[in-house]
Amino acid sequence: MIEKLRKYAQLAVCTGVNVQKGQTLVIQTTTDCNEFARLCVEEAYKAGAGYVFMRWNDDPISKITYTYADVERLEKIPTWLVDQYQSFMNEGACALSIYAPTPGLLAEIDPMKIQRSTSA
Repeated sequence: MIEKLRKYAQLAVCTGVNVQKGQTLVIQTTTDCNEFARLCVEEAYKAGAGYVFMRWNDDPISKITYTYADVERLEKIPTWLVDQYQSFMNEGACALSIYAPTPGLLAEIDPMKIQRSTSA
């Protein structure tokens, strides 16, 4: 099974995002996908990536945040985060998103909160 995942990681990195020598790769993923994400990091470096930046999310923590955070706070994107992603864009980084949703996890959450957070 691990060899199939490794081949898929190589496909995602080399063909999907086509990482180039010296290029930064930004990977956004959930903690549930850690094994595959690690393979993608390894394949990116093997392909010549200069740096791989990981942004981890955790679906149960996201649920807690959606449950208790005010909508106004969910809509507020910190300047440092915008600056970070602007920096990645300015240097020509490529991006890979790895996500395996947990069915029904956010079923009890007000969809308006999720929509407004995502829109921000």
